[in-house]
This record gives sequence, C-alpha cells and structure tokens, in this order.
Amino acid sequence: RRVHGGPSAGAVFELMAALPQSQFVADVCGVRTEFVITHFKNRLFVVVTQIGKISSLILAETEAKSVSGELNSASTTRILLGPRNHAYLELCAQAILKHITQKPRSVQSVLVGFGIKLELLDDKSVFQTISEIIQQQL
Repeated sequence: RRVHGGPSAGAVFELMAALPQSQFVADVCGVRTEFVITHFKNRLFVVVTQIGKISSLILAETEAKSVSGELNSASTTRILLGPRNHAYLELCAQAILKHITQKPRSVQSVLVGFGIKLELLDDKSVFQTISEIIQQQL
C-alpha cells in the first residue's frame, strides 16, 4: 500500500539508477565478494557481501563541533541492523568514512551494508582488505 504524497517504488528505483554507482567483484581472503558503492549528495552507501544479502547495517557519521571557538570534527558509528558483537564491522565503516572525509567532497556519512560469511566476521585481515579495496575505488 502506498502512502499518499510519497514517491512510488518505481520513482525511487529510477532515481537510484541515476545516481553515480560502481559495482564490482573482488577476492577478499580467498572469498568472492561483491561490492556496490552508491554516491548521494552528502552520503555514501556501500554494500559488501559474500552471501548475496546484507546481515549488518552500520552508519558512520562525522560532524563538526565547536569547542571553545575551535572547530573540531568527531565521528560516530551506530549498528542499525545485525549483531553487535563484531567490532571489525564498525572499524571498517569508520576507516571508509575517514578516507572519504579526507577527500574534497562534502560526504559526512557512510552507510555500509555487510554480508560477510559467519566464519570470517572476527578476522581482522578480511576487514582490512575490504577497507583497502573500497578506498582504491573512491
């Protein structure tokens, strides 16, 4: 059922198709991994999956704060979906955000959807490789 006044699903998919996007497959520690990177105005949406779906959704944001008249930026991460006991998911999202905010763009947040094989969720090298691959593409 469609809510009155909101865009139709078709209109949303048309809009997403028009956004700058890159899709590719890479080997991550011997596992075929699919990547989709979609650029929005001030946000980046990244999907990284080895299982064909998203099982965790992490939001990493940066915001400028004024402390004693000096402008500082702080970043935060929030797990929006999925288990909360895999620290490397958040660290990977933060690394992507840090890389993006160093570039001359106005990106202030990164939403990352992960679908990583269960046995690899606690493997630091998997997330270092994922972060490096994404940074090469940006």
